[in-house]
Amino acid sequence: MYFRRYEEAEKNLERAKKLLKRFEVLSLINKEFTLNEIEGIFERKYLAKEIENDPTYMGLMNDPMVNVNNIVKMYSISEPNILEGLYTEEERQTQNVLANEEFIAETESELLSVKIMGGKLIRIALESTDEYKLSGFTQQGECKKIAAELFMVGAKVTEEDIDINDAWFQEYLEALVLSGYLSDL
Repeated sequence: MYFRRYEEAEKNLERAKKLLKRFEVLSLINKEFTLNEIEGIFERKYLAKEIENDPTYMGLMNDPMVNVNNIVKMYSISEPNILEGLYTEEERQTQNVLANEEFIAETESELLSVKIMGGKLIRIALESTDEYKLSGFTQQGECKKIAAELFMVGAKVTEEDIDINDAWFQEYLEALVLSGYLSDL
């Protein structure tokens, strides 16, 4: 329940029913976003900049959930006005706590980590096995709105997936709200 807002199943179901009506007009059934479409979304909506020549993938080499051989693009989001609008109050509180900690950054990688923890930078790695469709992604920096956007563009919803009682589909609908594709109720 990363994106859903209510703990009570009944409230989740009622909210999902209302969101489903809005979802039906979006024409996202069977939509599979291409890498070019995803890149365009992040570049326009979040002013993401492509990271070039980063052979270390900033710590991703040792991440068992990442296949660095499949990383086709990496992006950074660092525009202060964009970042300010992305974070939830909870995320800002965490960043404020971390800002009061003293970190000594001795390497460029450590400096990037401090920026990420402080909410000054988000990095995204897009993976693809065919260089056309998204096969995976990694986000560096806690931000539910960016996570929702990545979840939404990485998911292909079929007719069979549309089940108002299914927790995954309810999460998908909430991701659409958080990423701005559906207006909130």
